[in-house]
Amino acid sequence: MVRELGRRALAVPADLRQPAEAEGMVGRIVSEWGGLDIAVNNAGVSLPIKEALEIGESEWDWQIDLNLKGTFFCAQAEARVMKSSGYGKIINIASICGHIVWPEPQAVYSVSKAGIVHLTRCLAAEWIKHGIRVNSISPGVTRTPELFEEVIPMFLKTAPIDRIAGVDDMEAAVLYLASPASDFMVGNDLVIDGGYTLM
Repeated sequence: MVRELGRRALAVPADLRQPAEAEGMVGRIVSEWGGLDIAVNNAGVSLPIKEALEIGESEWDWQIDLNLKGTFFCAQAEARVMKSSGYGKIINIASICGHIVWPEPQAVYSVSKAGIVHLTRCLAAEWIKHGIRVNSISPGVTRTPELFEEVIPMFLKTAPIDRIAGVDDMEAAVLYLASPASDFMVGNDLVIDGGYTLM
């Protein structure tokens, strides 16, 4: 798709649970393009619905390490590059589960996403002096290849809207946060959930 638009694209495999790999990924991008202006931290995982009493240490580590630790070290590597140019946009992808308690057991995922929301605030306050704007997006249930189908009826039972989100529902928000139009936004979280968290 990117190449069809006449642009260049680069895929860099990395295990974002490893800070050195996050640093290496950003380094490869800078080596290829000479800088970094916009970063969207969107890597994340979720266990199937599972009660907290049944969660083992490895399951905790798997989700927290990628969702929260991975987001932090990606943002850190990105900010190091952006600091030198005095401007940049970092967009972290959180979730409505970072704001509410989901009706079915999903404690570890929810904690990891709540962490991203607050991490965004902390980094935004610290890095704005370098011209780096850090904001986040909290989507509601969104159609992706990895979506657990059982969450759809739970979402639709409460949400005032009559559908779940598509990826295209998030695109405009990402473009807005990536553009100069949002330069006065610092540490905000855009909740895009069809009104679910209103109910």
